Formats: sequence, C-alpha cells, structure tokens
Amino acid sequence: MQPEAKVITAPSSPVGLLPKLRYYWTYIVAALWFLFLGVPLIPLGFLLRRFFGVQDFIYAPGRFGARLYLHAAGARWHASGHEHLDPNKPYVFVSNHQSNLDAPLIIVSIGRNPG
Repeated sequence: MQPEAKVITAPSSPVGLLPKLRYYWTYIVAALWFLFLGVPLIPLGFLLRRFFGVQDFIYAPGRFGARLYLHAAGARWHASGHEHLDPNKPYVFVSNHQSNLDAPLIIVSIGRNPG
C-alpha cells in the first residue's frame, strides 16, 4: 500500500486595491499606445521598408512603447554587460516568462534593434 500524497499550499494573501488598479492600468496604457500609435505606424513602417528600403523605422516606436509599458507597471530595472556583446554577432535572448514584463524588458534592455 502506497502512502497518500499530500499537497501543501501556502496561504494566499489578499491582493489590495492598488496592485489591481496598477495591473489594469498597464493594460490600458498598452492598449491606448497600440491603438493610437502602433496601428498607424505598422503600415507606415511596411510602406517605408517596401518602397524606400528603410529597415529600422518600427524599432524606435516599439522600444518607446515597451518603456512606456514598463513605467506604467512600476518596473525598475538595470541592465549591465552590454560591453560583452559583439555588435557583429547574432544572439538569442530567452526569458522564463514569469510575467508580461519579460518581452518589454528584453526589448528595452538589449540596447539594439532585435531584428
């Protein structure tokens, strides 16, 4: 006879009103940025690349949107070690996706266009 498996869970603490408001605020900021800037800039970037060969147009507004999202979420970060990255080599940056902040943090922190 096998012993019965026990599942131990930590007691959950109630989430206050302020963290919930900040959570929804970040999505409102991201949605408004994408609606008013992202939607017009994506086709413009496509046209600039197709007809004029401009490759890096969309990265600066994308980085701005990622930084805006991080600030709305109240995130603070410090990236170091850029001097160890060779600008002539490709790299793969991987996160363990613990939250919705992982992708914007990578975009803002690597210091060059991720494309």
